[in-house]
Amino acid sequence: MTDKPRGAQPAAANASAGTAAAGASPSDPWQALRRFTPARIALGRAGQSLPTRALLDFGLAQAQARDAVFERSQQGSLLVQMSAEGYAALGVHSAAVDTL
Repeated sequence: MTDKPRGAQPAAANASAGTAAAGASPSDPWQALRRFTPARIALGRAGQSLPTRALLDFGLAQAQARDAVFERSQQGSLLVQMSAEGYAALGVHSAAVDTL
């Protein structure tokens, strides 16, 4: 049996809960991992969703990826630039029919 009131949390849990709303703290274990990856890890929560900034950043990244997929390839200029930099490059062509 302990002398703590029912439902009490350790002091460390209270400290981390207080800083989570204010942003990442120096003791945030995820901060060290974020340096090594562009992945969206430990973004936090805002009710049932992500925080607004994280949600907007994800939407922008998704739109940019979609645009990149549907944008016409600039293969010719890319091959010229790579050759100028000393890289060996090979141009390819798909047999798939363009539906755009």
